[in-house]
Amino acid sequence: MIYKYDAGDSVTVKDPRSLETQFTVVQRMPGEYNASEPRYKIKSEAEGFERVVAESAVCTENLTWGFPSQGAKNH
Repeated sequence: MIYKYDAGDSVTVKDPRSLETQFTVVQRMPGEYNASEPRYKIKSEAEGFERVVAESAVCTENLTWGFPSQGAKNH
């Protein structure tokens, strides 16, 4: 199985319902029989637990989901 991310990479969760979106890849999960895509164990500094996500659920872009970024000014 070909993995896109390595341990230590910063990724963004592509889920607008998630309160925390910035995570660090902790580990590549071993490939499973007939797995359709790689999975990763990820962790946020703000959360006290790790998550397991499919590769399609994360990206390296900083997504804002239509909300102004912290540096944006309202006119």
